[in-house]
Amino acid sequence: MDALCQPKQTTECPLKAEEINLLTQWIDQGAIGLSEDSKEPLQHWAFQPIHQPAVPGVDDDRWVRNPIDHFVLDSLEQHGVAPSPVAARATLVRRLYLDLLGLPPEWDRVQQFIQDERPDAWELLVDELLGSPYYGERWRDMQTAPGTKPTHPEKSGHTVTG
Repeated sequence: MDALCQPKQTTECPLKAEEINLLTQWIDQGAIGLSEDSKEPLQHWAFQPIHQPAVPGVDDDRWVRNPIDHFVLDSLEQHGVAPSPVAARATLVRRLYLDLLGLPPEWDRVQQFIQDERPDAWELLVDELLGSPYYGERWRDMQTAPGTKPTHPEKSGHTVTG
């Protein structure tokens, strides 16, 4: 049964100073590993040095808003697929609330976002929701059983419908 339990916390370091120094040197040298079936250096991506990739060129950059979009659009173009049209602002705010808080936004909040014409309105909303104490609380009741209500709706400040 002990194999299934979390190890006890300890302030003692299980490694000796020379072992820590050896690991530090290995990391400083690029942390080259060896594959299990040979003595060749392991080429796994996790063992490769970090570098900034070149941003790919695309045929039509009207869809591109940031460097990551170049990578997405390049992949779409390679597969002959066009990007989807930009979603309506009401759809975007609903998706954001569901992704970050696990609950749909109140109607007033949707309307407020739709009417917000500031160029950084989206970034401000994202920052607001990331700063919410409910960020990341994936309300399991709503996600797994359609039509059910959250266990503690009074904590959310949101109206739950459905």
